[in-house]
Amino acid sequence: MREARWKWIHTHGAQAEVLDCEDGLRVPVPAAESLRGLPHRTVPVLCRYGDHRFEDDRVALVRIVHGGYGVALWRRWRGQADAVCGEFHRRAGDTVAGAGGADRLPELVHALRAGLRAGKPETYWADGIALFYDDPRRPLPGTGDLLEAP
Repeated sequence: MREARWKWIHTHGAQAEVLDCEDGLRVPVPAAESLRGLPHRTVPVLCRYGDHRFEDDRVALVRIVHGGYGVALWRRWRGQADAVCGEFHRRAGDTVAGAGGADRLPELVHALRAGLRAGKPETYWADGIALFYDDPRRPLPGTGDLLEAP
């Protein structure tokens, strides 16, 4: 399942799905079984990751991985009273859809973070943005494998 999702979002494009926020209200991330039922084109998005309103919030990313996802986008929640969810949802969705394939998401997130550091007003919505990008074709070295500096 994970490899099929990975291939789909890299060859057919992707669509963002906000999992932890509905109309500005915090909701728990669905169980892994429910996540497995989402379309292969889905890239999970967490709007309020770090809010910890629900008992199992600390394992939300684990559930996403167990649900078969190798790519997820989130905003680290810092309790900002003025954070606007709707703008984050819309722009995160536009970023994922406009990437053309999930392989461009790392560079797009990097560009957003650079824009924030440079004070570009059009990137305000991405404050705290982070990307989980775990390529199943390039696993971390296992036991007995030597790590080599590039």
